[in-house]
Amino acid sequence: MSKLAKGTLFGRVHDFLKIYLPKQRHLSSNTILAYQKSLELLFDFVKNHNDVHLSEVTFEMLTASKIDLF
Repeated sequence: MSKLAKGTLFGRVHDFLKIYLPKQRHLSSNTILAYQKSLELLFDFVKNHNDVHLSEVTFEMLTASKIDLF
C-alpha cells in the first residue's frame, strides 16, 4: 500500500481506525473491524454513485444526502 498523506480522506480514516479508536478510545478489535467494514461499504457506494476510482473519493463527496442514500 502506498504511503497515505496525512490530510487526505484515507489518511484520516487510517488514523481514525489505527490510532484513535484503539489507543484513545480503547475499543476492541471487533468493534474497530465493524467500523472499518462500514466505512468500506460507504466508500464503495460513493465511488460507484460518483463513477470514480476509490482513490478519488473526497470529503466533499460525503454529503448528507449521499449518506442518506447509502
